[in-house]
Amino acid sequence: MPKMLVRHPKADYSLPTPDEIRKVLGVRVRQLRKQFNMSQKELAVNIGKHSAAYIAFIETGERNISATDLIRLARHFKVNLSTFSSPQPK
Repeated sequence: MPKMLVRHPKADYSLPTPDEIRKVLGVRVRQLRKQFNMSQKELAVNIGKHSAAYIAFIETGERNISATDLIRLARHFKVNLSTFSSPQPK
């Protein structure tokens, strides 16, 4: 996937694209949900949503997640927000 190149007088570095961010976040949500033996519906209800489809879209990277819902997920799983920034090994 293409990276966004950030130009700075002292350094050049790449940032992940929005698609990459959504995909990594989705992988991590799925890993945590399975680790807790939860269905998508159970997780949706626990974070105040009514549809398993919402979680499915998050896990596949097809939908953006609000900051509020990301915080709800972190609190539900009792993890730091940084947990969602990189996938854990399988």
